[in-house]
Amino acid sequence: YWLDATTLLTQPLDWMERLRQAHDAEFAGFFLQGYTQDARYPIVESWAFGAAAHAPFVCAWQEEFHRALIVQGAAPYLQALQQQPEGMASLQGIPDPHYLLIHVTAQQVLRRHNAFRLALLKAEDTAFFYQKSVRWKWYLLYPRLCLVPAEPHPAPLVKLRGGERRHFAEM
Repeated sequence: YWLDATTLLTQPLDWMERLRQAHDAEFAGFFLQGYTQDARYPIVESWAFGAAAHAPFVCAWQEEFHRALIVQGAAPYLQALQQQPEGMASLQGIPDPHYLLIHVTAQQVLRRHNAFRLALLKAEDTAFFYQKSVRWKWYLLYPRLCLVPAEPHPAPLVKLRGGERRHFAEM
């Protein structure tokens, strides 16, 4: 499993492995509906996922990200991508391709002829459930998480974004 340091767990991770196995998938994770414009190629999140060792999707994604960031450099990689016939379409709703380069590289991998088996949950209904419930207002998240009684079935994890991380760090 991979979880970045700004992911709060509300329960053990065994649900992620059950999800992966139930879908006979090599990869279990999240996608962002808000950025996804073509459902055939969901915008895969990188802050939390589970995968079998040497999973083809994760290996291909890591190789593509390494090529984009280290070998070519982000700016030349994105410039070359934009010159391809489907290049701009592959960015979908990704607002800042330089900052979200890992999302861009996942898009390139998914668009190859492949047999990847991904089990993806909508991030807005799980990890971003609480942010969505407060209309994405970072300053309302702390009261929602800490002062409001817990949901009977809380989201399995909570992903903190930039403004939310800064707010929590100042407490």
